[in-house]
Amino acid sequence: MKVEVGKVLKPQGIKGELKVMPYIDFEKFKDLEVLTINNKEYKIKNAVFRLGYIYLTLEGIEDRNQALLLHSQSILAEGEEIELEEGEFFVQDLIGMDVYVEDENYGKVIAIDQFGSADVITIQGSFGKWQFPYLTDVVIELDVANKKMVLDKKRFEEVRV
Repeated sequence: MKVEVGKVLKPQGIKGELKVMPYIDFEKFKDLEVLTINNKEYKIKNAVFRLGYIYLTLEGIEDRNQALLLHSQSILAEGEEIELEEGEFFVQDLIGMDVYVEDENYGKVIAIDQFGSADVITIQGSFGKWQFPYLTDVVIELDVANKKMVLDKKRFEEVRV
């Protein structure tokens, strides 16, 4: 299963380097050997972490013009290559998850937007469509294996939109 591990922000310089917004920590990213962008596989030549971004050099991307073709594209990797620690999960594992506020089913996770300070979860169900930040005081239980998320009612009502 391919998982999204980052997004190309822009070319960096004239030799084909890419500035990337990582969706996994650098230690996991640097262990990857092959990435998929636009359904094409690229071997990683070099990856450097600076100021919250990864600067990436890929085989086959030799100049700025080639790098420009990858602007704003999602970067995928084989999920099996990424070793997750206990309690870690892929963002896409949350899609389709049942969301409960106390014991009441509010619907399913339909989207997750990543903005930096906190991911924003969108749920759709019988109560309508809601968005809320993924915060530890809002999401009080997360069972990835059983596709179940439980929210604190008071905090959810304070932060939902």
